[in-house]
Amino acid sequence: MNCHLSVQQTPLMSAKVATFPLDTDLEDGDLIEQRLPSGKAKLYRATRVTYHSQRGLPASAQRVTAEIEPVMTRPAPADRRVEIGGMHPTVSQAAGALFADGHYSKAVLAAFQAVELQVQTKSGLTETGVPLMHRTLNPQSARIERSSTNAGRSLI
Repeated sequence: MNCHLSVQQTPLMSAKVATFPLDTDLEDGDLIEQRLPSGKAKLYRATRVTYHSQRGLPASAQRVTAEIEPVMTRPAPADRRVEIGGMHPTVSQAAGALFADGHYSKAVLAAFQAVELQVQTKSGLTETGVPLMHRTLNPQSARIERSSTNAGRSLI
C-alpha cells in the first residue's frame, strides 16, 4: 500500500537520496512531499528503500534511506479565488488573490508554478523551468502539439 509522507525542507534530502529516522514507515513506491520555503511542494517517489539497523551499528547510523525520483511540482495553494480579467483561468486561480492583495512577486511565482504544473501534466515530463519548456515546446520533438490555428494562444 502506497502512502504519502510530508517532510519539511531538510539537509537529509538530496537530489537523489532521502534519509529518515529509523522509525519512519516507508516502502518502495511511497510518495514523499517536500515543502519548500516558497510554499511550493516537490513530490518524489521512494525507490530502493533500505533500513539500516544492523547489530553493532551505532544508534546515530541507524536510519532509513531511499532513492528518490521527482514526480511533479505543485504550486502553493491559494486561500481564496480572485478572477483576473483576460487571464487564463489556471493562472487567475493560482495568482489572482495574491495579485489582488498586492503581493505581485508572489503572484508571478504562483502563476509560473501553475503553468509549469500544467505543462508537466500535459507533457508527462518531470523537469522544471527552462529544461521543461525546451523539451516540451521544441519544434523538432514537441511533447505538446501546437498547430497553426492556435499559434499564440494558450497551451494550458
